[in-house]
Amino acid sequence: MPIAHLGHGELYVDDLAAARHYYTEVLGLTCSDEDQTALYLRAWQDWEHHTLIIRKGAGRGLGHISWRVSTPEGLEEYARLFEARAIPHTWLPKGHELGQGEALRFSTPQGLPMELYWEMVTWRATDPARSSVYPSFPEKFPYRGVAPRRIDHANIMVNDVAAEQQWIQASLLRRAQRWEAPGQLAQHYQSLARYCGDA
Repeated sequence: MPIAHLGHGELYVDDLAAARHYYTEVLGLTCSDEDQTALYLRAWQDWEHHTLIIRKGAGRGLGHISWRVSTPEGLEEYARLFEARAIPHTWLPKGHELGQGEALRFSTPQGLPMELYWEMVTWRATDPARSSVYPSFPEKFPYRGVAPRRIDHANIMVNDVAAEQQWIQASLLRRAQRWEAPGQLAQHYQSLARYCGDA
């Protein structure tokens, strides 16, 4: 039951209008959907409905990091694994996020909120001005802002990298890369690559 790839991240902001300008005009992400409290964003070569959610909150912070499982049965398999290892988790219904099916929410021992899912709406530009002639591209290069090709990794900062890495590898059955920042930083960095072959 391996994880297929990084799905998306969710960040809380206190000013949604300012965040919209920054993430769409400066960073060049595409807004694939929105509601009163959230922007659903994606990079121009991301196929899923969203790879970043910016949500209006009481303050700024991480909502969760989400990982797509590699099979439809993967969610149930992880739920059984979490039960066996007494890892607290919660089932979220289909539609709790726009475009996404049901999900399994949990936190790492150091408090990083994470989520596993399988079902996600596939995104493709319907506006001819944005549609790509290449079948492997969901849309054309946007020619605005930084315009990253895709969002394909997440860096997380924790106090005890070795313990967190060991837990992630044991609980998510995932290889991870570890980097320690030089100097007098009190925290270290751990990176989980998008694809198994990258780790």
